[in-house]
Amino acid sequence: MDDTEVVYGQIFRVGYSADAIEHVYMLRADSKRLSNVLQGHSKQLPHSNHVVKTFLSLLEAGNRLLGETVTSREENPTLPLKKPVFNDGEDITQLRGAPNVSIKTYQEPEEDVSEQNGLYNGSSRSDSATDIDTKPLQRKPSVSVASMVADFEVASNITLVLLVWIQTVERANAELHTSTNSLGSAPESDSVELLFSEKDARQHMNNLLQNFKSLLTIAASKLKDDTFDDKFCLIASKNMLSFVVSLQRLTISSMVFYEGSKNPVVLSVLHTLYEVNLSSVVHDFLANTAVKSEDDTYKNAAVQLSYEAHSLLFLTEGILTTLPGPFLPIDAYSTQPDISSSEQPSSVYASYIKVLSFDEQMFMEFFLPRISPILARMYAAFYNQAPDLYVEQVKSTSFVAWVTANTIGGSPYVASDVNETTNLHKNLKAFALVDHEPSPFLNEIAKIIHPTGQSINYLPLLRVSLWMAAYSFNDSFLWHLTTAQNSKLLDLWLCTASYVLRNTHDSRHLRAVSTLLVTILLKITSPNVGSYRNSTYQKIVTNLKSYIIDEFKYKLCHQSTPIIPVSLDESGSKSALYYIMDICQVFFRANLTRKLNVEIFKGCSTILLQALEELDSEPEQGPSTYAWVELYKTLTGFLAFIRKQKILKHSDLPQLSSLVEEVFYIINVLLGPKFSGIVHDSIPVVYELSYQIMGNAEDLTALLADLALSDKSHLSTLCALLEQLNQFVKSEDSEFDYRILVESGKLKTMLATSVKSSGTKSYSYKDTFVYYGSTIDFQFDKNILKIDQMALDEK
Repeated sequence: MDDTEVVYGQIFRVGYSADAIEHVYMLRADSKRLSNVLQGHSKQLPHSNHVVKTFLSLLEAGNRLLGETVTSREENPTLPLKKPVFNDGEDITQLRGAPNVSIKTYQEPEEDVSEQNGLYNGSSRSDSATDIDTKPLQRKPSVSVASMVADFEVASNITLVLLVWIQTVERANAELHTSTNSLGSAPESDSVELLFSEKDARQHMNNLLQNFKSLLTIAASKLKDDTFDDKFCLIASKNMLSFVVSLQRLTISSMVFYEGSKNPVVLSVLHTLYEVNLSSVVHDFLANTAVKSEDDTYKNAAVQLSYEAHSLLFLTEGILTTLPGPFLPIDAYSTQPDISSSEQPSSVYASYIKVLSFDEQMFMEFFLPRISPILARMYAAFYNQAPDLYVEQVKSTSFVAWVTANTIGGSPYVASDVNETTNLHKNLKAFALVDHEPSPFLNEIAKIIHPTGQSINYLPLLRVSLWMAAYSFNDSFLWHLTTAQNSKLLDLWLCTASYVLRNTHDSRHLRAVSTLLVTILLKITSPNVGSYRNSTYQKIVTNLKSYIIDEFKYKLCHQSTPIIPVSLDESGSKSALYYIMDICQVFFRANLTRKLNVEIFKGCSTILLQALEELDSEPEQGPSTYAWVELYKTLTGFLAFIRKQKILKHSDLPQLSSLVEEVFYIINVLLGPKFSGIVHDSIPVVYELSYQIMGNAEDLTALLADLALSDKSHLSTLCALLEQLNQFVKSEDSEFDYRILVESGKLKTMLATSVKSSGTKSYSYKDTFVYYGSTIDFQFDKNILKIDQMALDEK
């Protein structure tokens, strides 16, 4: 039996003093053996007060020792650094008196440091790394950053023990949540409540996070140094960030377990993350490891983050920024500078992100290399998952393309290869990636998203989507997302969104991503979201009209019928605003089932309305290459489906009824004067809308009656036209011919006399367009806890 086994074996011994608990941190940490010991006793947390106290003693001791690794020279300018000093004849166990047994430093087998720390130190990391586990813990000269100094070698050992501690509590919590007693009932308390019911225990966690913040602040500053080469700093940083994510996973799992009932103990533990406020530290880690542009090329920072390290930072910023207000402590809100502001108060994390400012170069450096590779690989994986039915349609209708395999005179849509567009190594400059150094991040992404012979892994997309949702609080981010045409980030994101929304029913992860995508789309199309440019306020949605997407390269999802075609002129160029309208149509068409995801439907209908209102603000409408007919078919087809399948009788009536009212209102808008002026081939497209209404007149009339909407002023134009069309059909002795109605001029007269002034909007259902005008508060908040839980999932 070696010394480590002796010490670990005595942790839970009755009568083992709190001071003796410190010896666990004075040994070279053996995470596997320590985990086995802690897990074995964690099962007794609900039954043994001694086990609870021992777990808390471990937390308190680790916090106290970690605090001693950071010292401020300004506070004690004349005092030497009060920290442990090691030499060849001493080990860390001798700092606070010898334990009951003679202890030597445990030496683990040699392993790759780069795999342990999860952060890559430039391209020479493997050459310069020394093994942490084959030598006794030696004291290095402390590194000074401004007024703070830290010993990261000692900190890396302490934080590893603390990480094993929190992960053990996590596993015990998960087992408690799934356990039942002899009567089949779930336990009344979980691990969070058992450990942190006392205020002192919560204060230990608060103090520990304060120590983390100090160490991480020093570490983030060190990363700016081009000659950075401190592997212990990286290891300690990874351990601390992993601990923070585990703490989020632990508390959010408990919040879901208690069904969002705001258990005070669980909330108080979560609130420590807001009381300490790690927002600036997390951002600095990302900022100081971003690529830098030099002479039209990009240069890597001294430290390149791995996918795992990115995930830790994405999760921390994403979750703590987007968590809804009801779950936050009152003092976690930032003070609003203008008390007359109509915006809801935001958390300290959201407020920090909100005031960040990016120019286009910083946007390209900070976001593009982190988001685009994930989106590109996801786009390729989705596209290759099922046939592109538009390609098959083009080939079947073009004899030349069929004969020549599209090599001569064929369609540029078919000729554009998605795999070439999304190849990360062939498009390094497009993704703001360095072209002369191998990127471990790129290699990881390719393997993680679509492992050979396995199904697509949606977790990276969920995590980066949560991160983007966090930065949707930032006007500068939204501005450059919708104006930086060279970045192609918007193009990639929107086309990937169409595949996600098409397949949202296939996976709970995709349903979560869909919610986040719709939330961001609501913001960028909102009439209330904008940015000051040259002292002039400009709406973000206005940018979308002029942003042009190459829809041949960034193909909308065409993997199910009926498909949404490209622009009628087949130029391959489409305004991003129209592209977003197509994305919403993809969702409407692909998700007509008896079990509707009403919230995402409502989000898409609101996005459509916001887009149409922006188009309606144009001075006049005229010739258009947008396939308006397809939008008409989507809207009337949805209403006909609801009626024919009798969905209203089997669903949440108020929610679904408000959705139906929204779709009716959108049709009413499309019958208005501005949109009636749009023409295709010299023919007003409103005639086609009238035809679709006529073809579904029975279902539409019945739906309006079922929901008592027939006489509502905000639907007056639609109701008036529908009434005239119904009367005309009834008056015809022979079978109705729509062509005669058009050629006789009667339809034109009907449309002219049907147009009514809607006046003030007064919807019949309180949830109608409830997401309209989204500004700052996170949408769909009742689902966000489960979304966070999925994003935190390690599988």
